[in-house]
Amino acid sequence: MSYKRRETPKQNKEMRTLSLFDLLADIKRSEVQLANLQREWCWPIENILALVESIIENQLFGNPVFYETAGRPKIAYRTLEGVDPDPSGLVPSYLILDGQQRLTAAYQALASERPIKIVKKTGGRAHYCRLFIDVIKVVRADIPVLESIIVVATDHTGRPLNRNGPDYDSLEYQYRHGVFPLNKISEFPAWQRGAQEFWTQNFTDDNRALVLTSMSDFGEVVYQAFRSCTIFVNIMKHTVTLAEIAKYYEKSNSIALRLTSFHLLIARYFPSGYDLAKDWAAFKERMKKDTHGLLSTITDKQMMHANMVVSNLRDGHSFKDILDLPLENYQATKSAVVDGFIEASRLLIELCVYKNRLLPQTILVTGVAAIFAVLGQRSKDVTTRRKVSRWLHCCMIGAVHRKNGGTGVAAELPDLLDWINGGRAPASVRDFVISKGAIASTKSGPLLDYLMAANLRARARDFGTDNEMTVQLLLDGKFDIHHVVPKAYCVKEGIPEEKYDSVLNKTILSTKTNGIISGNAPSSYLVNLEQRFGTSAAEVDATIASHGFDPALLRADDFEGSMDARLDYYCKIIEAETGGLVVEAIAEDEVDSSQFGDAIDAPEGTQFIAAARGAVAYMKRDGDQFFVLKGSIASSDCQPSTDTCYLQRREELIDNGVFVQMTDDRWCLEQDIDVASPSAAFSIFAGQKPNGKGWKDIDGTQVNPLTAKAA
Repeated sequence: MSYKRRETPKQNKEMRTLSLFDLLADIKRSEVQLANLQREWCWPIENILALVESIIENQLFGNPVFYETAGRPKIAYRTLEGVDPDPSGLVPSYLILDGQQRLTAAYQALASERPIKIVKKTGGRAHYCRLFIDVIKVVRADIPVLESIIVVATDHTGRPLNRNGPDYDSLEYQYRHGVFPLNKISEFPAWQRGAQEFWTQNFTDDNRALVLTSMSDFGEVVYQAFRSCTIFVNIMKHTVTLAEIAKYYEKSNSIALRLTSFHLLIARYFPSGYDLAKDWAAFKERMKKDTHGLLSTITDKQMMHANMVVSNLRDGHSFKDILDLPLENYQATKSAVVDGFIEASRLLIELCVYKNRLLPQTILVTGVAAIFAVLGQRSKDVTTRRKVSRWLHCCMIGAVHRKNGGTGVAAELPDLLDWINGGRAPASVRDFVISKGAIASTKSGPLLDYLMAANLRARARDFGTDNEMTVQLLLDGKFDIHHVVPKAYCVKEGIPEEKYDSVLNKTILSTKTNGIISGNAPSSYLVNLEQRFGTSAAEVDATIASHGFDPALLRADDFEGSMDARLDYYCKIIEAETGGLVVEAIAEDEVDSSQFGDAIDAPEGTQFIAAARGAVAYMKRDGDQFFVLKGSIASSDCQPSTDTCYLQRREELIDNGVFVQMTDDRWCLEQDIDVASPSAAFSIFAGQKPNGKGWKDIDGTQVNPLTAKAA
């Protein structure tokens, strides 16, 4: 038996030792840059402080992996976060393939003139800070290193946010109090000379001996720790092929679950010389500019999912994961997909979805973009847009597509295309039905978003200003959803939360109008509105009616009658826009699931269930301990939570693979976890703190887990 023997592997890598200071200098000069297939900078401040501590304590730095360019880089590159690009266009000698976060943290903390940029993984605006070190504390063996590091919050220019705090930038303050700016660590000897000159002029100061002694010890211990810090770098030689780099990159990063599928797709494409990261940057800019910011939250994964769906629809492929999408297919669809998202944003604006707050589920927006990408110019046809709008409304209200896959949005898009081309309507449109009870029991979610936009489409007018709400939104620049019969009034009158917090009691109002309403009874605040805005009762009543309320019932403080009237109004809108049916009740055996459908999917052992912001937490109690069970779903982000500990716990679960991201960007819990309390559970899963409220038992009855009987 003969065979072709595998070739002897070539030696295409080596280990080099570099000093920390030299490496930071190379990064500053742009001699060392970042391979553009890398994810964005994302380390939290805790990781940065831990890195500084590890250097001072002479712990291992880690082994970065570089690619040697030999002046002819085979892949795209960019400077690290915080580095000013070299104006001469210097070609880097090395590109970082692994170790970006650690090296970026070291550069920003120890060498950058800019403040450190802290980007939240959960989204939201970046924060900035600068680091100083207490020279007196850090040299003491009885004080932990972390307690000697001073974190000063700043704006993006480096100016402290606390204008009344110590002037850490003042050299006199630094010398007098022994506070050293860490980003000047390589220049410590010069700083120390300046401090010694300062103290020769302040010879009688009581702190002189302590500060000078501490500075001397700092130079011998801490400065020397930084100066002697060496980093062992694995260098991939220029002779390695792009395919070998891609294979290394994919294996080394996917094993640790540190990268998304999009970053792995970058690695898949770059052996062909294609820079997918550049496409993503251009896509983000188009979404920000050409959709008026409406679709600026579309993610890289959703962009690629749309390309995969379009490729499937156009050519009859059956790619099920974006990692399966060949480069040539992506190149053939990318332009149409960008246009599809932009056209989808225009349709949404036509439907009075002006702000991200009212957007349909992202998988539905992606579906509309894919359909428009396939249709091209036909997407502008009035008949086409009416059918797509109807499908979108049916999907939002019916919540029939919670994930992609065999029964998800992607599976129904061929039927939607067939309907647009004159065929039969897709199942979500054809079979649409909803009960009045399901509408009345809704507090939040897609149905609330749909109905608020429906109010705008119906040309609702602001109670006080009498402006059409679409105009009022432009004037205010922002808006919110408010209770028409105020919560405070309802609580005082003993109206149950499930009724006053229903979608029937919510609408969009101007900030000024809501301030006048406050917690007053409708009969009172309607009169206040007349007086404050100098209008008549008849004019105010007309604005009330434009939101679907009966003015006479509101003026009589008839809560039940007002909600019944609003329900009838919403039923007519839903039937008109979906072409479906609103019925008194679903069949007897379906009532419980329609009112509390999350119980159907509850894993064995579930005692309590809470749902909000797309999150569903299944929980059980064992004595004084609470456990969230495998199969629970966390929202796509935890932004509402202001408690760092809950954000950290969530990130740990993600980093450890306990949370696995789903195709709609939410996270599925892969194993049972313990939580400190029901409130902690919901802060981790939904970013909210119900404090016992919001939980229901397996039968759908509201319950407080803290007082309920343990299992």
